[in-house]
Amino acid sequence: MVSSSRAKSFVELRHLQTFLLVAEELSFSRAAERLGVSQPPLSRQIKRLEAQLNVQLFDRSHAQVRLTAAGRVFAKSARRIIEQMERGIHEAQLAAEGLTGELIVGIDGKASACDDMIRFMSAYQLRFPQVRLQLKELTAQEQLRALQAEEISLGFVEPWGVDVASAPDVNSQSVVQDSLSVVLPAFHSLATLSELSLLDVAGEDAVMGERWQRYVSAIAQKEHLSFTPHIVQLASEHRLILSFIASGRGLSILPSATEHKMPYPGITYRRLQPAMKVNVLSAIWRCDETRPTMTALVQALTQKAIGQDNHYTHLDRN
Repeated sequence: MVSSSRAKSFVELRHLQTFLLVAEELSFSRAAERLGVSQPPLSRQIKRLEAQLNVQLFDRSHAQVRLTAAGRVFAKSARRIIEQMERGIHEAQLAAEGLTGELIVGIDGKASACDDMIRFMSAYQLRFPQVRLQLKELTAQEQLRALQAEEISLGFVEPWGVDVASAPDVNSQSVVQDSLSVVLPAFHSLATLSELSLLDVAGEDAVMGERWQRYVSAIAQKEHLSFTPHIVQLASEHRLILSFIASGRGLSILPSATEHKMPYPGITYRRLQPAMKVNVLSAIWRCDETRPTMTALVQALTQKAIGQDNHYTHLDRN
């Protein structure tokens, strides 16, 4: 008999599988039939396993084969080994496909399209439950710093809130777009019109943030339109802007979905004509990111950010 621990470590997986099959059937002939082999080679394989382990696994002294006490203990261990191996293979396959691992995702809670991304990431985790997902609330600037410090895997930011162009090691992709509307007090003289142009609001008192104003102006310029608002009140948060508008401080240009996401009494919305689409949320990630998990997430974002129905690009669960 071979009794060294080194020899025991060489037990092959197929021998464990064969042993478990015999233990399940308690018959060498039936086990051989299931394996598609003759009984003598199967019996010799089990005897070699017993010799390798230096224990008797089966009691062959009765009409029916029985497991010995050692055989019953070994069967439990063998099943655990097989299950662990199968689980390891499955997890390795998932990892190779980018469907396991950990992702730390930054989200700006003040972003108007924040809810859309939270729903998308929740749907993504339902689809890929092996991915450990952690959402971390950070401002746009904090996300950029955390991304460069490798503290987060990916971030969702409003494009006017961070200068991605100044970070050549970071990729950026538009994931949510929206059309623009003029937002004004319900008692404003322009509220009688069903649609408004940038020319209509030229010279009107406006409430806007500087970065947002520059962003919209750049979009307008690409459309060969002029947009130079008379800003009388600076405000960056949409809810604060709406409060100023309701009080009659001025009007503003905001994403159209703000009407549904932040309803506010005393305010009316008029679609901007010609229509202008702007990117209201971008995904950012490091250029050197090569993990399959991240590749899968970026591919999912790309696929989901293609269609444009109603206000927002839809990020469905399919």
